[in-house]
Amino acid sequence: MLILILLILGISSISLIQLIPTKAERAVAANLNSLKNLDTDTIRQYMSDETYASSGKNKEEITDLPDEAIDVFKEFAKYLNYKIISSTDSETKAAVKVSITTIDTEVLLKDYYKEVLTYNISNTLSGGKTEDVTETDPTILYYAFLLELMQNNTYDTTTQTATILLTNEAGDWVINPTQELENILMGNFAENAAKPNPLTPAETVDCYFGVLKEMSTTDFLSYLGISNLFFMEMDSSSEIDLALAEQVLSCFDYTIVNMDIGATTAVVTVDLTTFSWEGIFSHYTDYLLAYSATSDAITDSAEKRSATLSQALLKIIQSNKDTIITTVSMPLSNSDGMWHMEYTSDLTGGLFGNLNEAPAAFDAILSAKIAEQNGDD
Repeated sequence: MLILILLILGISSISLIQLIPTKAERAVAANLNSLKNLDTDTIRQYMSDETYASSGKNKEEITDLPDEAIDVFKEFAKYLNYKIISSTDSETKAAVKVSITTIDTEVLLKDYYKEVLTYNISNTLSGGKTEDVTETDPTILYYAFLLELMQNNTYDTTTQTATILLTNEAGDWVINPTQELENILMGNFAENAAKPNPLTPAETVDCYFGVLKEMSTTDFLSYLGISNLFFMEMDSSSEIDLALAEQVLSCFDYTIVNMDIGATTAVVTVDLTTFSWEGIFSHYTDYLLAYSATSDAITDSAEKRSATLSQALLKIIQSNKDTIITTVSMPLSNSDGMWHMEYTSDLTGGLFGNLNEAPAAFDAILSAKIAEQNGDD
């Protein structure tokens, strides 16, 4: 009767046998299903010696892996899908060919490099004791960055074919975890990570400027080495410096307009938006001329005059809304496959509204207003 039914359905007994998974295939399916179900014990099987070679761990220490490592592998496992294609086996060994769908790590790696670079830049510019992420805690930070990215973002998938090897141990088929298989299950993360840094010079500048925009006013002034720009040795001089830093950080924006890349050097041209000295100086010269026409300008002591003028300048800076766009060329150099931005006086001047041109601008505005005033008289 069974044979008759098979013949009616057009299925031979040989085809039926081919539809039944072998013991080795069932072992692979059970193992991969455990990964999909985020089973911690199964995940540990795939954390091979090479994974922790940099931290001195070996296979015997695998149970001591930090929670961050297991959590990251679980994030990779959430993308896992598979289809068994075929298998071969003998009494002691088997090989199961599987189509495996996993996360595509190219975009993930680019995001990861941005996180690491941003961390290093922020740590350096704010005067941190360490200048490189690897000096802090390479293992924990490595997985912490990945975990945050994978928990907060959704990435594309990729499909590739893998051959999973098994060994017969007392009648049970046991998978032999390998670095190659682990790499495939993690979307070729290790292989892609071994390639040159994927960030372009423009993306590198994005990271640097992103850190600048998030800096505190005191860290910003310290980084630029700005102090006592006006009215030196007065209490208000530091207040004016802070007000200028607040102006920069509140107005600061940028647009990358060009990127010229060479073998080891690059230039990224950027339009910087920052505050305008012209608006500040225009209001300040109005106040200066009005004050100079009063009797106070004659009777006040030099110290009081400086205090009066400095307070006036401070209020004008704090209330300024005018901005200016300055084009700045940012040079970068490449070492160890990574782009590094060079800080120049053009950048500092651009951030502070063409600071190098400020004295001449002030003189021009003051002269024009005096001439206009004299003309009116």
